[in-house]
Amino acid sequence: MFSLHTLPWYWKALILCYDVLKCWQQGSKVARSSVEVYATTVHVFVCQILIALVLLGPSVFLSVPDRLRTNAFISEMLLLLSSYLLLIRSIATNYL
Repeated sequence: MFSLHTLPWYWKALILCYDVLKCWQQGSKVARSSVEVYATTVHVFVCQILIALVLLGPSVFLSVPDRLRTNAFISEMLLLLSSYLLLIRSIATNYL
């Protein structure tokens, strides 16, 4: 079972604004190195981890109406974040 929900529009807008600000900070450089791409991707990933911890943390430790669905959702989130981490690590090691 996989969740088909995405981030709300305001989180997507925040990530987009972050990318635009990072591009403006770089000045007029046209070519980006893989190190810069990796650093930006890691920053976005850390923000996603923090959001996931804030949203999922209470349901892990407190009682919920349906523990089975909650555990399935937490597993899906961990699978998604793990796949992101695999992609980020492949960028860092130049496998892409």
